Amino acid sequence: MLTNNVYSEKLPELNLAQMAQKLQISPSYAFEVFKKTYKQSPRQYLTKLIMQEAQNWLLIPEIRIQDISYALGYSDPAHFTRQFKKWTGETPRQFQKQVSPTG
Repeated sequence: MLTNNVYSEKLPELNLAQMAQKLQISPSYAFEVFKKTYKQSPRQYLTKLIMQEAQNWLLIPEIRIQDISYALGYSDPAHFTRQFKKWTGETPRQFQKQVSPTG
């Protein structure tokens, strides 16, 4: 069985203001450029990436949902489950059952 510390390295915290500072531009201009380039806000983009990563990890039945939630930066697996359901319309467990070859 996998332990929490196998996936204990969390995603880095992204901060648009810090990125803008490093690029020596204003945060509002960084937001505008990001939104124009990616056709969505940085928050929407990050949410999409997290959802895709969660779905990829949920394809591996040996990895516990709790471990996935911690690896994605959630301190509460229940909150991850609520967010996943909000994104996809189903819980992580339902998603696993749907994509599982054994059904």
